[in-house]
Amino acid sequence: MPDIVQTVVVSLMLASSVAAQPPSSPEAAQLLQRANEQYRNHNPAEAVRLYEEYLASYENRADVRVFLGAALLNEGKEDEALKQVRRALELDQRLALAYVLAGRIYAGRSEWDRAQRAFADALRLNPNDREASYFSGRAYYEENRFEKSIAALQKTLSLGSEQSRVYEILALAYDGLGDTKKAEAAYRRATDLAGAAARPYHAYGAFLLRQGNTAKAIEALQDSLRRNPVSVDTRYELAKAYLRDSKPGEAVRLLREALAVSDECRLHWLLAKAYAQQGMEEDAGREAVHVRGCWQEISTGYSRNLQ
Repeated sequence: MPDIVQTVVVSLMLASSVAAQPPSSPEAAQLLQRANEQYRNHNPAEAVRLYEEYLASYENRADVRVFLGAALLNEGKEDEALKQVRRALELDQRLALAYVLAGRIYAGRSEWDRAQRAFADALRLNPNDREASYFSGRAYYEENRFEKSIAALQKTLSLGSEQSRVYEILALAYDGLGDTKKAEAAYRRATDLAGAAARPYHAYGAFLLRQGNTAKAIEALQDSLRRNPVSVDTRYELAKAYLRDSKPGEAVRLLREALAVSDECRLHWLLAKAYAQQGMEEDAGREAVHVRGCWQEISTGYSRNLQ
């Protein structure tokens, strides 16, 4: 049996079908539909419950076992997800989506070779599997193998997967190679296709900020924050942009909001800079003291872990 690994995405999950599945009652079909809806709505715990209820009557549905594995993975239960992958492959060794899920699990563990073997198994079974080629490209990017990532993602696009997530990882890979022109073009396409998704705007804004294009970075990061108002990371990046644009008051406001959610050293460090830019030396000093304390705590914890 080919090597096995990680996760499935909603589009893969809902689009997949397996030949010769046992018939199910209308009630069971509705139960499966409800489970898929819970998965799609980012409620993995309820999806797990419903998939398990379905499998209690139809235990040999290999595809549903993969769906259950995907929901378990979204709960952070990698080992349980992998058990479902293995059971699915015992039922159907030619189930491509099982290898895709397996590959993502291994990629999440930084077991890169095993992940790529799983994606390759999926593509041997289905050469047009867009999920397998996408996650292969994503894993190559995470491994810093940017050229292989670009090749896999371009294949994904050639298969008709015109999705924001594909262009976002493609942009990151081009950026990793230092090809900022192609990276920016891919980021722009990612935001064009993003819809309500915030992440592509965040990634594009951070890229623009690194390139010194502060005005456009602020615009992209504001778009991201409108889509995800609770994001600490976007507030941090936007605060950096406002400081570069000599707007420390806006930076202070964002950082205080972020600190109300997450008490992080980086936020205090940037807040100290914002106060200093405003000439508020006492407040800047207080934040600097806090930063020294938390970094010392982190350093002490790291040293203990080395012992």
